Amino acid sequence: MGEFYIRTEQIAAAIPYLEKAQSGSPTSYDNGYDLALAYERTDRLPEARWQVEELLRQKDISELHNLLGGVEEKAGNYVAAVNELEKAAHMDPSESNLFDWGSEPLVHQTLNPAIEVFSQAVKRYPNSPRLAVGLGLALYTRGSYDDAVRAFCGAPTRILRTFAPTIS
Repeated sequence: MGEFYIRTEQIAAAIPYLEKAQSGSPTSYDNGYDLALAYERTDRLPEARWQVEELLRQKDISELHNLLGGVEEKAGNYVAAVNELEKAAHMDPSESNLFDWGSEPLVHQTLNPAIEVFSQAVKRYPNSPRLAVGLGLALYTRGSYDDAVRAFCGAPTRILRTFAPTIS
């Protein structure tokens, strides 16, 4: 039932079923992850943090550090959030993990670290529109307008096709 509620975006309704399933022995990683995610999405942050930390004791992987980064961000623990997102990106330097790591300092106007993360990420994933936009936004916010334009112009052409209808 918990999985059904998760799939139908009825997150709060899924929690009791996920909790019951997770209380059994042995516990399931997938169920535990879903439970932590449900807690995070319903702002039950202490429970989410505890659940992720329990899962990390079983399996130290990037997706858990990324989720814990999201929990810490929501809880207002920004330094802990960026540290967890950095761990996730170092463990698995996927485009998504690098974007999440770069976005955290950008959101909080810590521009030089954001620019550094996005610059390195764009080198690794030169065809990523969202990494190019992240870099451009960080540079623009810092006041480096010419560099921001270069970052935006370096974005793949598909980003221009995506936003062209909204430009008048």
